[in-house]
Amino acid sequence: MTQENQETKLAAFRDGLKDFYGTDIYTSYFDPIDVGEYDSRRATLFAKNRLAADRISTRFATGVHALWCEHFGPVETIEICEGAEGVQMSSVIRAEDAAKQASAALMARPAREISAAPLPESDEETTQPSDNSLNVLVNAMQTLDNFCVNETNRMARLATEQVIEGSGAPVTYLYGNNGYGKSHLLNAACNEYSRRFPGRRIMYITYESLVADVSDAVVSNSIKDLRAHLNDTDLLVFDDVQLLRGRKRTQEELACLMERFQPLGKPILVAGALSPGELAETGISPRLTERLKGGASIRIGKPDAILRLRIVNRSAEQFTARTGTEIPQRHLDYIARRCDVSVRELLGILRYFEIAIVARDNDGPITDEWVREILSEKLASQKAQTTLEDVFSFTASTFGVTSADLRSKSRRRELVRARQAFCLSARKLTDESLKAIGSMIARDHTTVMHSIDQAEIFSTGDKTFGHKINTIFDHFGL
Repeated sequence: MTQENQETKLAAFRDGLKDFYGTDIYTSYFDPIDVGEYDSRRATLFAKNRLAADRISTRFATGVHALWCEHFGPVETIEICEGAEGVQMSSVIRAEDAAKQASAALMARPAREISAAPLPESDEETTQPSDNSLNVLVNAMQTLDNFCVNETNRMARLATEQVIEGSGAPVTYLYGNNGYGKSHLLNAACNEYSRRFPGRRIMYITYESLVADVSDAVVSNSIKDLRAHLNDTDLLVFDDVQLLRGRKRTQEELACLMERFQPLGKPILVAGALSPGELAETGISPRLTERLKGGASIRIGKPDAILRLRIVNRSAEQFTARTGTEIPQRHLDYIARRCDVSVRELLGILRYFEIAIVARDNDGPITDEWVREILSEKLASQKAQTTLEDVFSFTASTFGVTSADLRSKSRRRELVRARQAFCLSARKLTDESLKAIGSMIARDHTTVMHSIDQAEIFSTGDKTFGHKINTIFDHFGL
């Protein structure tokens, strides 16, 4: 093969990687990538560093192998080496492994990812990860324009706009209960920033992806490469910071990243369920919580009746535009009044209601009785779906502890309070027996009874504890 022919194939291979994975991922991991010796059994690729080599082999094996076969011909094994030729092999892609990865990805792919139909506009928080890479695909449907605003979230939206404009604090932290719109604003910030500054890099990372990458980097001794990768971005967005409890190394890396960004004027947008003070109480490092406190810390409140009605009306307008069916305003008012938990659950009930309308197939007018029946069935169904496991998991998350902590014999004050909160919440939110509740925390029914009594007392006398109890109740719609 002539040198010119090989360069043509390499250029096509690189273009194929860029088209398949997108410019951001290509720039982060593949650029530059070079080809060494190859034949039908073995090919050698050279990545820019050890981190890139590891990510290519573990996360992008399917695409790399398929594109190589397309442009260079079939091959059994692809070696991914670090740096220039002569450096020791870092990772291997085998044909059978790439095939298994492709099969697993297809089986695990959500239905909406397979469908080519565009997603409807919504407030639902649904970011889709791309190949489990550190940078995730942003939900393009969540924008500032379709984020409904009132007094419960106006400051959060304004702070997000300032992040985009570059006039905000070095770190902007949005916090509030699940389903209140935090992730919508994070996605909206990425979408608007990308629209205004198309040449700049955005990194939207989640708890799972950051923990995984820090762990991998520590094991592979490539933490410097990871830091360089994180530094090479213009806007950093991080979700679910409260889940970092117990991940000291990951907390350290995030705090260091914030410190490196500040003198460079690079904005950071973070979201979590708890205030900075509450994060500190649950075990998030003082270094990280102080960074959040030192920026703009904005709470997103529970959607009130006015905001819920705006969301319902907007959804109804979109439904009418799609189907030609108008929903009477009194029914929309009823839905907004009855569904008072979170934006996410409100949207879920609206979709259920709209499907029910379409399923009627114009079977007469939409009556008040029919609406009440449909809505009551949905609400009853949601209540029935609240299990001990749901309450147990959310209580642990709210208090920043693990399931093992709650079941342990430790008598640390924060764990005792978390167990008491779980017992009270489980009693209020489910129909389970005291014995069943006790089994979740490895305690007997008399301990559960005492915990419920104590929780009721502390919920009125301890402001922080009472707030967490309300957070649990609000989440499950009590």
